[in-house]
Amino acid sequence: MTEKESKELQQKQENEILREINGEEEVEYGLLNDEFTGKIALHVLDLSCLEQVTEEERDSALYYWACVFKAKTWKEVLAMAEQSESIKKAVVTLRELSEDEKIRLQCEGRERYQMDWQSSMRTSREKGREEGRESGLRDGKLQNARKVTLALMEREMPLEEIAQIVEMDERIIREWIAEK
Repeated sequence: MTEKESKELQQKQENEILREINGEEEVEYGLLNDEFTGKIALHVLDLSCLEQVTEEERDSALYYWACVFKAKTWKEVLAMAEQSESIKKAVVTLRELSEDEKIRLQCEGRERYQMDWQSSMRTSREKGREEGRESGLRDGKLQNARKVTLALMEREMPLEEIAQIVEMDERIIREWIAEK
């Protein structure tokens, strides 16, 4: 096979969007453009359809891996490890990592840090929103008091009475009048 034929065959394989595997659809998304290197692909399996697979189709690596991802207990994972050497290696590594206390503590610490960080961010956002609301209310009340003050000044109401009505210091009212 020439190099050109090899590239054409590879391109044809890369451009394949949907293919049927074991009676289930596996969608392969690739970056389909001129610069596609074939180094990235996203495979999606619908694990909810696992029960619908026929006995005949159950003897495949894809089915065993899907069962591993859907497993809820170590017993289920270990049963699938007996079916495939690659799954067995993954299970051994996973077991070693989860049994190694130092690594387990690091993982727990990382998870705790992430949860604390998220909680802190949520609290900070809520606090910021509350401060923003309070600031907005203060600004709104201040603007309203200024508006009422200026309207009452046009009616020639005494400064002392205006200060009582808008509940503001006479000095601030004088500043507003001076700005007008």
